[in-house]
Amino acid sequence: MRGSIGNLVCRLYNHALNRDSKEPIVYAIKGLARCLRNELKKAYGDTTNARTKISRFIPDPDGKSAMKRLCLYFRWMTRGYPDLGLWDFIDPQHLLVSLDGGVIRVVNGSFKGTIKQLEISIKEHVTLDIRVTRFLRHVNSEDPAKYDYVLSRPSIMGYCVRQSGKSKCYLCPIYEICESSRKLPPPRKGRHPLSEHEKRIFERFKLVYGSQFDKFNTSYPVGDRTIDVVAHEKRCRYWVIEIEPILNYEAIGQAVAYRLLYQKHYGIRPKAAIICAQAKPDLKHACEYDADITVFVV
Repeated sequence: MRGSIGNLVCRLYNHALNRDSKEPIVYAIKGLARCLRNELKKAYGDTTNARTKISRFIPDPDGKSAMKRLCLYFRWMTRGYPDLGLWDFIDPQHLLVSLDGGVIRVVNGSFKGTIKQLEISIKEHVTLDIRVTRFLRHVNSEDPAKYDYVLSRPSIMGYCVRQSGKSKCYLCPIYEICESSRKLPPPRKGRHPLSEHEKRIFERFKLVYGSQFDKFNTSYPVGDRTIDVVAHEKRCRYWVIEIEPILNYEAIGQAVAYRLLYQKHYGIRPKAAIICAQAKPDLKHACEYDADITVFVV
């Protein structure tokens, strides 16, 4: 369409390619931002109040902003499903990762050292969004922006927050590679038999799901620690199981710790599960979707 944003972006992008720009999307994003800001100034004037309002939506391209909204916009318009895929003139390898405070926390906790080494190796000082994008291009050279979801979800869901003491690392999809997750408490020391209440919950579980398994070991010792239940599924898969009357964050932490402990000792990554009598639907969903822990409510 003549005069469309797409046409403008196409011209900017191709101009950057012809100039052999290392980051053509940077040139296109800044060019689009300047154009939009100029049009908004014409509409609302060039007063201090108008400039403040405009900057809330379209930051100054010559400032220090990571231009998160426009980076997201370019991703939505360029990538295929689940994005729109309308701008087929842009190569997805050139897209930038959109950064905000939450994404930066996740990136620093998980990849700061690797990104620092990459920065040293290329011997070039670039902004953080470019450094993160180039790191992800080493992971996936054709589509580095595809990881926006997994990098932004921990902050969006409140798992990774500015006050580290309030973070919920156990639910985070990337807790195993994050510096913060190293504070995970290990399972309890010594041999701890199931309580009578836990035994009743476990018996209900076996009545409903027991046919899937051919072996159960309760109060299973691993080194000087104890796992509530280690089960062997008939499909030849091991499970580590925490039993708790009500699904809660502590139970999720124990299941996470069981999985890591079993893998460390036996070199096998088991499935993790929690058996409980009650579970709030939203916590159950988060537990299964983000932490990959199956929740059985019996």
